[in-house]
Amino acid sequence: MKKFRWLIAVVVICIIPVIIFLWIHTSNNYQETGRFWTPRYVRDYATAIGLPHKTPWFDELVEIFGEPCSTDFSGTHPSARFGGLSFIFTPQRSETIGGAQAITILDSTIRLGRRQIGVGSTRVEVEHAYRRFNIVEVSDEDVHMLMIVDGITWLRFHLDEDDKVTHIDITFYGP
Repeated sequence: MKKFRWLIAVVVICIIPVIIFLWIHTSNNYQETGRFWTPRYVRDYATAIGLPHKTPWFDELVEIFGEPCSTDFSGTHPSARFGGLSFIFTPQRSETIGGAQAITILDSTIRLGRRQIGVGSTRVEVEHAYRRFNIVEVSDEDVHMLMIVDGITWLRFHLDEDDKVTHIDITFYGP
């Protein structure tokens, strides 16, 4: 009888932390992606590059980074560049612009994730960091890139002729 109680105690002590971990993990993933189990290399790309949330407004970016280096609000895709980050905003019906819908990383000092992937990283480093993801290679005369879907985030790693990352496009989809 003592052995049976001891066995139950060990099972409960081992199983409870696993259940808690899975509950927290699936709750976070479901809230962010709508799926219960989605592996991600970077949990929150916006936070990783110093933004308050995924779709910051132009005024918020001015508060964070100061005045932009350049802006173009005349076309169908308003844009602004703040140092090593370039933003494309959602066009609005009035003369205002919406939140950022895409971010381009141009600065080699901005690094992502545990393996510190960024501008200047090699193709092999990107493939190694995102090896669990479906990596699609796109190549034609002018464009050579690796496209990756990480949770609700789409990434495009643009490569030069030496297979080094020249810039990274980040686009957020979903909630």
